[in-house]
Amino acid sequence: MSRKKMTKKMMGFLAAALLAAAVFAPVKAMAAGWSGGTDEDGYRLIATKDDMLTLMKDSSLWGKDAKYRLSADIDLKGAKQNPIGNNSKGKHFQGTFDGNGHTVKGVNIEGSEGYLGLFGYVERATIKDLTIEGSVTSTAKAATGSDKAKTSVGGLVGACLTSVDIENCVNKCAVTAENVKYVGGIVGYVYAVSSKEGLEVTIKGCVNEGKIKGFQETGGIAGYTVTANPKDSSIKNIPIVITECRNKGDVTADSYVGGIIGYAKDNLSGKDQTEISQCLNEGKVTAMVTGEKANANIGGVAGVLWISKVTDCMNTGAVTSSAMRTGGIVGFGYTKDEAEYSVCTSYNSGKVESTAKARKGAVIGSAVKEGLTAENNYYSQGPEDKFGAVSVASADVGKKDKFKELYQSSAWTDTAKGPVLKVFK
Repeated sequence: MSRKKMTKKMMGFLAAALLAAAVFAPVKAMAAGWSGGTDEDGYRLIATKDDMLTLMKDSSLWGKDAKYRLSADIDLKGAKQNPIGNNSKGKHFQGTFDGNGHTVKGVNIEGSEGYLGLFGYVERATIKDLTIEGSVTSTAKAATGSDKAKTSVGGLVGACLTSVDIENCVNKCAVTAENVKYVGGIVGYVYAVSSKEGLEVTIKGCVNEGKIKGFQETGGIAGYTVTANPKDSSIKNIPIVITECRNKGDVTADSYVGGIIGYAKDNLSGKDQTEISQCLNEGKVTAMVTGEKANANIGGVAGVLWISKVTDCMNTGAVTSSAMRTGGIVGFGYTKDEAEYSVCTSYNSGKVESTAKARKGAVIGSAVKEGLTAENNYYSQGPEDKFGAVSVASADVGKKDKFKELYQSSAWTDTAKGPVLKVFK
């Protein structure tokens, strides 16, 4: 073989080797930083702190159909952390994260803007069976008006968009965002965009145990939910469902604050509404705004209910404000163009206290009556309810016949201490 031909052949081998190195280098690098392997269901297993940090840092791992499962408890203490998913060039988390009953400890998410939480921004995703411990903190400086809305903060998820399922998750993180709107123990902001698929957002069986502090639109489970109003009547509106959730943590904000949700807002059709059902608040709910004519918009379950539904919900926590629109279940109910909304088969046994003289009630603090259905609601503490709720003396709460209409709902059961939701018995 001539020297010319040999040189040409060697150059070909070298080019092939370089190409192979370029193709396989990322795979090898990823494998080197990932110890868990893959299980028989096709889930990539997160077995170590480094595995979790790799997922937090590498946006290429957040794409559609990604599947992750914890195979052990993870402690992130001392590590620099980034939310999984953000809204930079559409880099949302769009996969499935199965906590598999495990806990991620040492969460420490901090920032001045963007979407803050263990998961920053999620879309068409599932997060389930996960407990988190630590802190999520917004360092945003004090601002006014719309400037307060530059970020959203949640213990588990900062913001979610369309077709998201969050199930059986527990937040034990302290969530602090005192200069920010849209703050929640599980999710800060939920935006359900209408689509032909009609895929809903569901938050089910979740628990918040962390202390939550925000500016407005702040809740133990969710800060703010809103559904888009479809211009095309052939496109189905997407409902948002919050069900079987429980808040045990104290929730504090200037206003628009609730034990379960700070502000539930729906489109003007009054159909396929945001629905809060079979939820329980046990934490203290406090509005910091002051003034006889100021509006606290504070409720044991929902601060503001705009063309949405509350059904089979219970509050046992203290609801406290120094302003109007203070309620044991809903602070303020609102509609427009007489679209329907409702507060039904719910029970308040928590203290409801407001130094304001007007617009306060043991179940509903204040509401636009047109379009409102308020039926089969009860209370054993709090100011007189002006929307038809039945008052039951504390000495009679263990008597089943005092809650006849409430017990017609299969969600409730009677005990010696009064009504309880079956899901939490």
